[in-house]
Amino acid sequence: VAKILQDEYGESVQLLHSRFLAVHRMELEEKITGELGKTQENRPRFCITVGTQVLEQSLDIDFDVLFTDLCPMDLLIQRMGRLHRHERERPAGLEKAKCYVMNANVTPDAESVSIYGNYLLLKTQILLPDKIQIPNDIPLLVNQVYENHEHSLHTPELAEALEKHKSFINNQK
Repeated sequence: VAKILQDEYGESVQLLHSRFLAVHRMELEEKITGELGKTQENRPRFCITVGTQVLEQSLDIDFDVLFTDLCPMDLLIQRMGRLHRHERERPAGLEKAKCYVMNANVTPDAESVSIYGNYLLLKTQILLPDKIQIPNDIPLLVNQVYENHEHSLHTPELAEALEKHKSFINNQK
């Protein structure tokens, strides 16, 4: 994705993931935090940051809009926490935080399932509302995803995913 965007937007695109060498990752994190952090001393007029889960928790950065793949609800909300994190004037059309969840209405892809498990992804898909009010909606949405109410399962696919999820959890003990 970063390569495709770089071909279109050039140096306006920055990439951050955990596989950079530690020294390079630190440099990138400092650059991104300087541009998109609380002080925003060097905030560019336009930039695109492509990243992995590294962006979920480790950096105090502030985005105007977020495009993300489907992930479990708690992680999705954590990612949304990077939207409008600091007080500042927003670009026209982005005065309200916007998050677009990619693949929210299709069968979870194998890569995502291998990371998060099918059950949590399917449950998040079922429960994901069109709008989320942070922080008010957080407890209810996260609890709903992680509660195991077998009687409320709506599909055989979700029931099968729950059994695999339980087996995985039991094997971790």
